[in-house]
Amino acid sequence: MQQELDNFFNINLELLCIADVEGNFVKVNKEWERVLGYTTDELCKKNFLEFVHPDDIQDTLKAMTKLSKQEPVMNFINRYQSKDGTYRVIEWRSQPYGRLIYAAARDITEHKNLNSLIIAEKERLKTTLLSIGDGVISADHDGRILLMNKVAEEITGWKQDEAIGKFVQEVYQTESARDRESGSNSTNHVINQVDFQNLESVKILQSKVGSERLIEEKVTPVKGADEQTTGVVLVFRDVAESVQKQSQIEYLSFHDQLTGLFNRRYFEIELKRQDQMNELPITIVIIDVNNMKLTNDVFGHAVGDLLLKKISEMMVSVCRKSDVIARIGGDEFAIVLPKTSAEEASNLIKRLDDNISEEKINGLNLSIAYGFETKVDSDTDLVEILKIADDKMYKRKVVEGNAIRANTKRLIIESLNEKSAHEAEHAENVSKLCRLFSVAADLPESNMEELVLLGYLHDIGKVVINERILNKSDLIDESDWDEIRRHPEAGYRILMALKESIQIAEYCLTHHERWDGSGYPKGLKGTDIPWQSRVIAIAETYEALISGRP
Repeated sequence: MQQELDNFFNINLELLCIADVEGNFVKVNKEWERVLGYTTDELCKKNFLEFVHPDDIQDTLKAMTKLSKQEPVMNFINRYQSKDGTYRVIEWRSQPYGRLIYAAARDITEHKNLNSLIIAEKERLKTTLLSIGDGVISADHDGRILLMNKVAEEITGWKQDEAIGKFVQEVYQTESARDRESGSNSTNHVINQVDFQNLESVKILQSKVGSERLIEEKVTPVKGADEQTTGVVLVFRDVAESVQKQSQIEYLSFHDQLTGLFNRRYFEIELKRQDQMNELPITIVIIDVNNMKLTNDVFGHAVGDLLLKKISEMMVSVCRKSDVIARIGGDEFAIVLPKTSAEEASNLIKRLDDNISEEKINGLNLSIAYGFETKVDSDTDLVEILKIADDKMYKRKVVEGNAIRANTKRLIIESLNEKSAHEAEHAENVSKLCRLFSVAADLPESNMEELVLLGYLHDIGKVVINERILNKSDLIDESDWDEIRRHPEAGYRILMALKESIQIAEYCLTHHERWDGSGYPKGLKGTDIPWQSRVIAIAETYEALISGRP
């Protein structure tokens, strides 16, 4: 019977021992050898206080005092030094019987270390969640909040202390940003669905105080060891600013920055889409703005931009919302007209052309060249329709080019005459003087006609000069002279744009050069100045002296 008790005593996985109330080991089992490294004989010759960690001595003595009073000690923990010098954490259950203490203990060192690691890791994760820049809410399987970080508090308006224990949907109230009425709370979805997936979307969150925030959320279920869902973690951020920036980027990627119309990239995408939809008949219109280069070169790009904006506004005013209007080049536009016949397109373009022709910028009437073609057969590619429309526009521009240039020249001269009454008289007088000069010099007929025309057009560039300066009767200051000196170059650009001869444009450019090199804009001297320009210089100086103008 004693042998059986000894066998059970020694094979027990617990640390079993008998000691007296003074702390001397009387009997220990074999498990002590494994844990501390001492033999049972070595241990039975010692007092257990010899093994206790110095910091645990006082607590151990208190436990021994309690035992000496015949009171049991349960779940007491202290540290014992093993033979190799390391300490093991021992948890005790001790029962006194007279002068002896019967105790069962276990080595919980690994458990203690693991628990410490778990606690440290938990604190580290908690600190991470609380400190990241996104809002974080952790909830259990029932959807009750366990944790919120500062960002989540700021976005939702709830403090963590008041939110913990509440259902997520009480604190985190969201609706679908795409469809508020049909939107469902994504948190509930994740918690209550069996087949979980990570969800990521943009929602509208209503805070505790009633304000709304546009947020992007990611909801992830937390899995246990058995792959069962034990809760969720919500990570969300305020994306109002980033969504706005993204919208701006998307807008700019498909729109022309100047006019606000669609750009070429969008037009090409839309062309393919319309081809697939096949909503026949489909008409494509190509529009080219006349005198665009002239406007930019003479009046500046600000005026050119205004011209494009005005024409864009007029296109929008005559088109339907379903029509696609795009700026596909510097001065070129395209319109896609779904379900529009050739006759309907012709009427639309006529209204547009009439409206445009009534507008003026810096004295110039606006005008366009256009071409259009209609797709009536589903087998025809819209790209071919576009090419035909473009060819028609180009042909119209060529045919009408001379008339447009002549009208533009007339309008520029009229605009100049409106600015200053004496400019018309000056141009006529200089032209007459050039004819008289040609007769007196016995010039050939071709030279005479060229000189007479130059006399009439030499100051056409003055259209860019402020009328205040043109009509100024007192001395002209240096800043005004800077403005005046622009007109030969402006005249040169106008005449080149109107396809006058290169010679006429060149003579216009140099008619304010001086024999001694003091003229402008090039500072030419002597015979480097074309003789035609020298004739104009003499004629207009003489005319100015006798005309009585300011």
